[in-house]
Amino acid sequence: MIISFYSYKGGVGRTQLLVNIASYLCFFENKKILVIDWDLEAPGLHYFFNKENIKSKGVIDIFTEFVEIMKPFNELDENKLPIFDNSCIVKNVSNTPANKGQIDLVTAGNFDTDYKEYSSRVNTFNWVEFYNKFDGATYIEILKKSLKDLNYDYVFIDSRTGISDYSGIVNIQFPDVNVLVVAPTKQNFIGNLRVANNIKNSLYVEKEYRKPVIMPIFSRVDISVEEKTGSWNKYFKDTFEYFIEEFCKYTNNLVNDYLDNILLDYKRDLSFGEQILFNSKTKEISEKSLAKQYKQIAKYILNINIEKNFTGNSNSKALNRNFNNIEDNFKQNTNYIFPFGSSNVGKSTVLAMLAHTIKHKPDLVLKANLSDKKGFKYLFKNWLESIENKNFPIKSKQGELLNIDVGFEIIGQDEATFNFTFFEISGEDFNFFDIINESDQENTISNSILNALDNSRIIMLISEPNTVHEDDNKIFQFLLRTESMGLNVPIVLIAAKWDIISDNEKYENAESFAKLNLPNTTAYLKSKKHKTNIAYFPFSVGSVDENNNITNINTKYASEILDWMFLKGLD
Repeated sequence: MIISFYSYKGGVGRTQLLVNIASYLCFFENKKILVIDWDLEAPGLHYFFNKENIKSKGVIDIFTEFVEIMKPFNELDENKLPIFDNSCIVKNVSNTPANKGQIDLVTAGNFDTDYKEYSSRVNTFNWVEFYNKFDGATYIEILKKSLKDLNYDYVFIDSRTGISDYSGIVNIQFPDVNVLVVAPTKQNFIGNLRVANNIKNSLYVEKEYRKPVIMPIFSRVDISVEEKTGSWNKYFKDTFEYFIEEFCKYTNNLVNDYLDNILLDYKRDLSFGEQILFNSKTKEISEKSLAKQYKQIAKYILNINIEKNFTGNSNSKALNRNFNNIEDNFKQNTNYIFPFGSSNVGKSTVLAMLAHTIKHKPDLVLKANLSDKKGFKYLFKNWLESIENKNFPIKSKQGELLNIDVGFEIIGQDEATFNFTFFEISGEDFNFFDIINESDQENTISNSILNALDNSRIIMLISEPNTVHEDDNKIFQFLLRTESMGLNVPIVLIAAKWDIISDNEKYENAESFAKLNLPNTTAYLKSKKHKTNIAYFPFSVGSVDENNNITNINTKYASEILDWMFLKGLD
């Protein structure tokens, strides 16, 4: 279980809480814990363990190394990506004997004597570029998986205070549980509540990649001032009531018991230095001590059971059902056309127009819908009927695989039959977290998509004006993934909704549109042009009125795409 410790302001006892919880679990519960210093601007976790001359690489070094690997258009090899491994883990900083609990450490970075190089790496690292250009969100998933594959009972992350460029990593994407340390000031209350709501309302939580398990801790409370302690206790309960109630569902504790047990007293003698209250010599814990309060919080962490309330991503479950045994459907004599694009980019419309155009070619006849799946037959029928009735086709639904087999005969040629298989999946489900996880044998989603790619004869990359800026990084990372698979098939990049583009922007052609709006993608395609056939095409279904109704069908663009496909990629 990965737990992030966060505080909106410094000086509230966050790091001391983390270290003491880890130490209690190590010495009293025989647990193995990895602690990670992600407070990059003010690292200090190592001081608690008297480890001031650590030379192993740390968090910022791992991210810097990743960016250096990703900058050139090299073949992506996941096995060569930097992860949390023995090269950065400082073993047994708790100095415990073998077969006992243990605390290991990952520092914020490899510190030089005057911190100048370290400071430079932290201050110059571009987190926006990391996310947007190098698909950092996917890399975080790889790092997260690498941590969970290590032999630790718990991974504790000491997070940065305030709001930083990487706060989404350590507060939203990485942890299973968030511990928020709140001191009795208005700014601490408001800041921590804002972060808690950001976690709860994040897309990552909405998509059910994790549950919003948030544990607020009331810290540095001087109980000797009874009047103020009572009013601030009530303020704490009222402010974080929702999150406390939700957290207690995962621990089977009563809310009132929780409030009594998670308050941390302000102890003046412990405000000096970096103090750990648990070690191998600790035998007893006195009732009214801060150590007892740390123990009580540790007990809550031990009791967290996320699995009982968390069934995982429901969309993924739906996908798993639809993707089962898809590999059995692959046939050697079919031409798999694999479209890649965001939601609402027009993949279904492009494929429907291609099918419509083929159907009406004078030298071809539609032989049969080869699929034996009723839903696929219905969808293909809808595609053709919709276009012929000047309506946009129904789009693929989230959680549905559309593996549509269609056969054609060339008139006048014996046994001259060729097949298409449109491997269509909703844009919402083109989640690179799943696609990239090829090594997970139980991931039927990624395996099916990868198998479809393996059997593809043509890859279609589809973008349009409303999604083009976010499409660039998605398509670029997708292409890196296909290259790492050794896939070398014709690629067609389609600028959809060309009627909108040509009216407003006056681009010379689809390639000039792509160069300006998809710079990473076009640079990559240019570097690979000597290896594979690459083409750029505009696309429009025809004329569309202000109510988004098709007023006139135009097969010109679909015919041009098909002519190129027949020439370059199809048997």
